Amino acid sequence: MNIVLKKKPSPFLLGFASIIDVDDTLTQYTVYPNPEEEDKAAIASDWEAVGRDLRMAIHKYSIEDGKTR
Repeated sequence: MNIVLKKKPSPFLLGFASIIDVDDTLTQYTVYPNPEEEDKAAIASDWEAVGRDLRMAIHKYSIEDGKTR
């Protein structure tokens, strides 16, 4: 799995840019070749979120329990 890190602009700049973006040119959508690929990407994203949540919960529990790695 390739991980791509991107720096996100500040919320202030995004808000300001959205005010002056009359044509909605800043909105970007991911286009998939077929519905199956779109579902595949959505399911992968959901499971990645579940994994992050589990890791965070385990980390918080280990800190509260006094057992840190």
